[in-house]
Amino acid sequence: MADFNPIEIFSDQTQSVIAGVSDSIPKSIDDIIKVQEATDKSHKLHSLLYSWSTQQTQERRLRKLYAICFASFLGLQLIALNFAFFSIGSKTIVISEPQFNIFFGSMFGEITALVLIITRYLFPKHNETKVLEMLKDI
Repeated sequence: MADFNPIEIFSDQTQSVIAGVSDSIPKSIDDIIKVQEATDKSHKLHSLLYSWSTQQTQERRLRKLYAICFASFLGLQLIALNFAFFSIGSKTIVISEPQFNIFFGSMFGEITALVLIITRYLFPKHNETKVLEMLKDI
């Protein structure tokens, strides 16, 4: 009976429980850290995509407004040009041939320049590479 020592049995069980807990604690903390990192990345991704989509929506609204204004201006200009052309043709407005050529040449040049400006600056090539680079960083 000298071999039976309840303190040793208790200490052996305590050590095995402590060893089991110590083995599981780092794994739990690592899991918590991984979950927190995933949550942080998800939040960053959500914030980035939300701000990008908001920016794109605002840019579309602005471009639409500019397009409507420019299209209206071009329409009025074409109406005025047609009115002048028919007035000159019906001899209600009398101008010399060089004035006629300069007037219509400059009007068509202005219309062409406005169409070029509209197509180049209102509808630029999309540059999503910046957003994609930011997504890679996350």
